[in-house]
Amino acid sequence: MKDIWKPNAVIIAGLLLLTLSELFPPWVYEDENTSGVRSAGYHFYKSPPAVKSPAEMKNIFNYRDGESTQFMRVHRDYLQVDAQRIVLTWLFFNGLILSLGRGSLLIRVLFGIFFGVGALAAIALVYWGV
Repeated sequence: MKDIWKPNAVIIAGLLLLTLSELFPPWVYEDENTSGVRSAGYHFYKSPPAVKSPAEMKNIFNYRDGESTQFMRVHRDYLQVDAQRIVLTWLFFNGLILSLGRGSLLIRVLFGIFFGVGALAAIALVYWGV
């Protein structure tokens, strides 16, 4: 009875993380004039962060007083969204295989290592998006 909850917990956690990832995607500020990009953090998918005042945008992009912030926009960071989907899928399948507890010790150790690498990648992606 105890073993049946492990895969179920992995499935529930995986679906929860994927749902949160889709509801709160990473956003970026982009200067269309210079192609400069800066993180705008994670926000609800229907409420993007507002483009800040010219003074704040100059501070975010480290611009000097004479440089223009006329062509600033905010949009989802699709590269990071796709990377998050890949990493969460990686974690989900590795966690599911580990939770089943089948296979040789070598296979379980390898999947444990793969899971650890995926977890580090997930942490890096969250840090990158902040």
